[in-house]
Order: sequence, then C-alpha cells, then structure tokens
Amino acid sequence: MDAVFGKLRETLQKGDYPACDEWIDRLLEQGFPATEMVAALIHIVRGETKPSDVASVEPDSSSSMGWPRLFINIGKNDNLRPADLKGAILNECGVQAEQIGKITLYANHSLVEIEEGVLDQVIATLKRTRIRQRKPSVRRDREEAPAQEGRGRKGGGFAGGKPKKFSRGRK
Repeated sequence: MDAVFGKLRETLQKGDYPACDEWIDRLLEQGFPATEMVAALIHIVRGETKPSDVASVEPDSSSSMGWPRLFINIGKNDNLRPADLKGAILNECGVQAEQIGKITLYANHSLVEIEEGVLDQVIATLKRTRIRQRKPSVRRDREEAPAQEGRGRKGGGFAGGKPKKFSRGRK
C-alpha cells in the first residue's frame, strides 16, 4: 500500500497525468463521493478487481439518454449532495441504481433523471419521506412536459392570450 501511496503522491505533485474531468464530473453527478472514487481506483490499481469490472467504473451509458427528470425543491443551499438524493431514492423507493440517471444540483432545487417505468413510484415515495430533514416537493420537471403552443415559460404573462369572458347565465 505504501508503494501505491508514494506513486500517487508523486504523480499528483508532478501533475503528470491526463485530465479526466469528464469522468470525474459524471461520477460526482451520479452521487459518488471523491473519496470513494479514489478508493475504487486504488483497489483497481492494486489488482484486486478483475479487468471486466473496470468498465463499471464509468457511469452507465443510459445517463442523459432522454429519461424524464424529477424536480425536487431541495438543493445546494440545503447542504444537499448528489449522494443524499441517490441514497434516498435507492433506500426509500426500492429502485435499482441503473434506474437513476444524472443528478444535477442547483442552489434551491435539484433535477434527477429517472427511468420512466419507476417515475411515478419514486415521486409518490419521495413525497412521503424526508431529505436532509426537509419534506420535499417532488414532481416531474416542467421542461420534460410536451410544449403547448401559447404556453410555456417564455414571454411572461398568463397563457392563452386574452382572458375568457364569462356570462352569468346569458347566452
């Protein structure tokens, strides 16, 4: 272990390695903490993993493949981490890790890609649970809904042009 540690430290100090930002970002978005990523890589380097297992280090290719997204009203300002969301979905909703796609955290909300087949189950379950001591508001992300002419976020105001005039019993 000391030899691996020494080599790792030397490589980091020299900066003698290719940039892997895309892989690292994708793994972070899927909720893997940096310390676990490093531990997994050390495990691989030490030869404790079969070559066929190495491919699983890269995130599932189904991520960002057009799955619907959940909107959750908890984000970075609530000290939320991708691992918190992934853990809540895995532990509370009974879905598999492969059914969770990209997790994106914003200041006040988060977006999580979920396989269509389990989407309603995840929404219903997360509405009844707590994440970071908060009861979340969970729904399908509005950007995922099909656009309707005359409606949407652009342009402001209410949708549909002029308000309807209602008659009080007159025809």
